[in-house]
Amino acid sequence: MDVGESAVAKNIERVKKNDPDLVRLQFESFAVRRDVSQEEMIVLSAALRTNTHLRTIELGWNNMGLEGLLLLLDGLRENTTVTALKLQKNQLGDDGACVLATMLHENTTLLELNLFKNSIGIRGLQAICAALKINGTLRTLSLECNEIRDEGVALVTEALATNSSLERLTLSEIQMGDRGAESIAGLLLTNTTLGNTTSPPSRLLRNPITKIGMRALLQALQSNITLQTFRIPECSPESDEIARLLADPVRAAWASGEAD
Repeated sequence: MDVGESAVAKNIERVKKNDPDLVRLQFESFAVRRDVSQEEMIVLSAALRTNTHLRTIELGWNNMGLEGLLLLLDGLRENTTVTALKLQKNQLGDDGACVLATMLHENTTLLELNLFKNSIGIRGLQAICAALKINGTLRTLSLECNEIRDEGVALVTEALATNSSLERLTLSEIQMGDRGAESIAGLLLTNTTLGNTTSPPSRLLRNPITKIGMRALLQALQSNITLQTFRIPECSPESDEIARLLADPVRAAWASGEAD
């Protein structure tokens, strides 16, 4: 039994035994030195049904695909304690996104979902956005490095127009241009939840946004007084102005309720 196999087997057994000290399950392939097998996913799925202590599941870089995802979500169907699900680079695709969307329609426990680099396109994003219009629990969503583009950003902003729970949204490296930035700007004119002072930064990094999109974001931020943590591309003078605006102590005091 190699190091990875031993670590996976040991921790799955702890999940089965409902070990109160195990609150974070880390099976990222670079940590256990290999992918988690389907057989192990079957055992883990069964264990999750009765576990009441686990809070975070990290299964990034495992190439689990749709079959592994279905096993995982089957185990989580009866679980009411897992609040964070990190599934980076698992080849989930649009089919996986649709399955996750179905889960989000029903789940009232999950607070964080990381879907970094999962080849999710418009079809999968449409399903997730439909779920966001209903889900009132999720606080953090990462769609970084997926094939979303401006069309997908428009879907996200439409969903968040009715969602009042999401606080952190990561849209870095999604090939978003100025039209996408303008969609985000339109959302910021009315949204009072995204990027509040208690959340980690929302991010739009490494997208081909020009000064046109940056100017739209700047204008929106001049009206939005709740957004304090927001990372943007450093590509134009407008980005410097946005940074100054977010650092304004008067603005920060107003957002935290400390202003006169």
